[in-house]
Amino acid sequence: MDESKRALKEQFVSHLNGTTWIEVDFIQLVQPLCTLLFSSFCCFIFQGHKVNRHEFAHTLAGKSLMYVVDFSLCVIPLLATLTVFADHYMALTQTMLAMALLLLATTCTNFKYNSLKEVMNKTVDKTDRSYISWYRAYVNVLTAICILAVDFKMYPRRLAKTETFGTGLMDIFVGAFIMCNSIVCKEATDSTMELRGFSEKLASLKKVLRTSYHLLYLV
Repeated sequence: MDESKRALKEQFVSHLNGTTWIEVDFIQLVQPLCTLLFSSFCCFIFQGHKVNRHEFAHTLAGKSLMYVVDFSLCVIPLLATLTVFADHYMALTQTMLAMALLLLATTCTNFKYNSLKEVMNKTVDKTDRSYISWYRAYVNVLTAICILAVDFKMYPRRLAKTETFGTGLMDIFVGAFIMCNSIVCKEATDSTMELRGFSEKLASLKKVLRTSYHLLYLV
């Protein structure tokens, strides 16, 4: 019985050739659309109704609401794209884009903004380089979803890691995981690196190689 189960499991994860680049790109397009939809919603709620987001976020009601909004607009669409809506990703991306544009247009017309550009210039998240945090969050969430869901039939086999040749969604996240860690490492964000001498730079390079060899192994 154990041998038959093992054979079925090996067959389930074997002979995978991936999918097309177009499908991989459209699935990854859900990430920025989640950000756009979330930002549009915050524009409508906090700026349109003149509510101070940072003060509201410190209240119990604010924390609860932001948690629900974050999970609903930034996690559920990613999970749906990789499972129940895997065969309808085009419709999902179009729906998300339409909802975001509708929220922006409503904010622009109902609350006396002169143009859509003025609405977009109203920064929702004032954190410096928040796009890096968004990207790293999405990579971690998508990686977790793929790893946990790949053993279930609901996860499309074409998105799993390819066996020999091909392009699968999970193949993309190997490089994405390495990149999202490298852009925030100390060496990449150290502004004094250019002022150091050659010996100091060489010592820093050795330290980088020593602390990141496990990431190089993944490549």
